[in-house]
Amino acid sequence: MTREPTPDLDPETLAELSELRKQADQDALRDPGTLAYYLTGNWAFRPHNELVSNELVKLHSGENKRLMVMQPPQTGKSSLLAIWAPFWWLCLHPEHKVIIASYGQQLAVGRGRAIRKLVQEHGWRYGLHIAKGSGSVAEWELETGGGVKAVGFGSAVTGFSADLL
Repeated sequence: MTREPTPDLDPETLAELSELRKQADQDALRDPGTLAYYLTGNWAFRPHNELVSNELVKLHSGENKRLMVMQPPQTGKSSLLAIWAPFWWLCLHPEHKVIIASYGQQLAVGRGRAIRKLVQEHGWRYGLHIAKGSGSVAEWELETGGGVKAVGFGSAVTGFSADLL
């Protein structure tokens, strides 16, 4: 794929565009749903997901201590809660440890892989970089000390701390 040529811009305009992009990146961290929409342009930000996304912000701020979400299958909860919310959380707290738990190891690993892919594709916007030698998709770390561990039913998390589970 070839990129379209961009017009030559003066340094002042380039600096202004860079600052606008940085501000947009920060504005997107308002909540996980906004971040998902901002980075993909096509994430379905439906009313129930907006409600969950806002509750995640309350969890983050400490207004809520715990959050339990019960929604029917195929309504976006797993995408929001198990992929976008952990990525959003790591953007805000790159030193935090996140555990993704699911009923199946393969499903959990797939979600850990998806978060890792988001870090690889968009982490530069938020200072997130995968640590060297952190090759596993089931358990990986960021250069800042945070990271993700993905576990399925029956897997042990004993001995692994988490800031977000």
